[in-house]
Amino acid sequence: MVQRPLEKNHRVSAVGQLDLSQPLPVLFAIPPHQAESEGTINRNYPSVTLEDPESLLAPFSHESVISIEGDWTQTSIRLRGSRTTPWPAEPVIPLPGMLESYIPPTGWLPATGNNDDRASDRMAELFDDGSVLWRVDVPVRTREDAPTRCTFVLASDVNRARRILGPLHMNSLVIQQSSYSRAQIERTQASLSHAPWPFHAAGQGLGPTGEIEVRVYVPYLTSELVQWAESAPHGLVAFRPWIRRIM
Repeated sequence: MVQRPLEKNHRVSAVGQLDLSQPLPVLFAIPPHQAESEGTINRNYPSVTLEDPESLLAPFSHESVISIEGDWTQTSIRLRGSRTTPWPAEPVIPLPGMLESYIPPTGWLPATGNNDDRASDRMAELFDDGSVLWRVDVPVRTREDAPTRCTFVLASDVNRARRILGPLHMNSLVIQQSSYSRAQIERTQASLSHAPWPFHAAGQGLGPTGEIEVRVYVPYLTSELVQWAESAPHGLVAFRPWIRRIM
């Protein structure tokens, strides 16, 4: 997906907490992980002034979580609409749907070896030498509808990972080749740590295809951010802008 910088008069949307403790209403970004906030406004995150000529905010109270739409003025958002919205849920690992293409002919079999100390030691060895970049256990169900789990492994060296982990995990092991090396990921993270532009959080996760994403939570997209992302391997950087342009 092409990401474009936000410019004046673009129509935008944002979800955040409403601060009515000052003359002009302000919207604060919600932390990426809701446990960081405990339901009160976290002033460590970005804020934006809301221009509300039609009193659209009248139904809402201080600290309400609301979704707004309006026009970006470069310093504020001129409202056109607003509504209450549930607190955003924790991100869901998107792997169960993607793993459908890996279901073996026999269906998923009961997992074996996942709790074995030797399997844990060998997995740690593969992480240490860079052969494995990510591992997650994903809940799945057998053909008999019994619960089990699939161990999903993202590897830079698939053959080595399969040779070591295959005999230990046996059933329901999926190993996928990573599009990025550990060196590429580390260079991107190092570049991010020295970036001159602001971001309010960053992390790493798996995207919908099971690839690693370097996630960067920014107030909104600028031309500098887009240029930086384009200097990284294609698809590795995933921006999470708080103020989003409505296309």
